[in-house]
Amino acid sequence: MDRKKVLLVVKGYFWKDKKNTILTVIFLCFITISLLVGNQLFENVQMANRLNAEALEGKHHVAYYSITKEQYEQIKAYPAVLEAGISFSLGQSEDGTAFGYIDEGFRNLGAVVADKNIKQVIEGHWAETEHEVVLSNNYMKKNSLKLGDQILVDLTSTDSDTGDILFQLPNLSLTVCGVIDNDTGFTDRKIGYVSKEFAYRIMEEYGGNVNVVARFKDQNNITGEIQNLNAYLGYEGDKLETPEVRKIL
Repeated sequence: MDRKKVLLVVKGYFWKDKKNTILTVIFLCFITISLLVGNQLFENVQMANRLNAEALEGKHHVAYYSITKEQYEQIKAYPAVLEAGISFSLGQSEDGTAFGYIDEGFRNLGAVVADKNIKQVIEGHWAETEHEVVLSNNYMKKNSLKLGDQILVDLTSTDSDTGDILFQLPNLSLTVCGVIDNDTGFTDRKIGYVSKEFAYRIMEEYGGNVNVVARFKDQNNITGEIQNLNAYLGYEGDKLETPEVRKIL
């Protein structure tokens, strides 16, 4: 059959079944549009879930609780990790104020809403030298403090599971260098953050574990990245969540 005959056959078929042909085209267009809209809605839902998680839990993909500082260094150096942050508890004073240390990575990866108060100081600057401290606004007001004032506190660090005393820091003299807003949702909770220099010295002298948050470079396979990192750290099995490990996003 030559080309002209083929065209005539196709043309004849089209006009003969014109109604069915038009309906088929409309149906295919409808399916295509539905798929495009559905895909966009799915992406929008995924984006909303991610933004909600970042607002309430943070930008990190995984959190490690009560691990060693050496493990933190391993996580930070792991090639697939984009950013990691660390927090360390120094204990509480007699009035219940919690003192600790958080680094820039921890602040950056903190929850946009829930951790808003640790994102930046509202006065002064973050602690840099050994005896500097940043205090929450409610602590400042309760004790009628201003930048440059000194405070004297007795800190006690206890095991969160057993209640046993880990170490004590009596007569600790600190100079107020900065102020942060009150803890979001817990306006009565008073907080103090010391410098890296001071926190690391206490870790060396008394030991103590840290909490770590991490965000991966590749966000398309977070589960696989966590499993690989866990294996790198020496965790056995394929469990994503343990007392030490928690998947966030």
